[in-house]
Amino acid sequence: MRQTMTNGSKRPKTIPDFQSEDEEIEFWDTHDPDDYFEAEPLEDLIVAIKPQPKKAVTLRMDPDLLAQLKEVAAQHHIGYQTLARELLRHALSSGTPRVAGATVKGQAAPGVIVKAKAAKLKEPKSA
Repeated sequence: MRQTMTNGSKRPKTIPDFQSEDEEIEFWDTHDPDDYFEAEPLEDLIVAIKPQPKKAVTLRMDPDLLAQLKEVAAQHHIGYQTLARELLRHALSSGTPRVAGATVKGQAAPGVIVKAKAAKLKEPKSA
């Protein structure tokens, strides 16, 4: 017969030697494993979720727009680049983005540079 470890307060029962796998299966079908094994405290599990790396880009914008972006970001206690990224993600995922100074007959209106057509984007993966 096999002996199991003791925890000091309650001595676990002894596990019998089995003649076959079927005998062992039948035994565990009718007995509680908690009576035969000492429970050990579980350790805290720490899982690190690494965000997808970001790609650095250069974006030119009017100083007053940047100031406004920073002001709104500060009100929400987030970085202005995080806010800009979330605003862009929301605008692009909510259908066809609108461009200030609409195009006329395929030509951009004055002061507007359109380099790419809007494309359907996949929803971002959630954490």
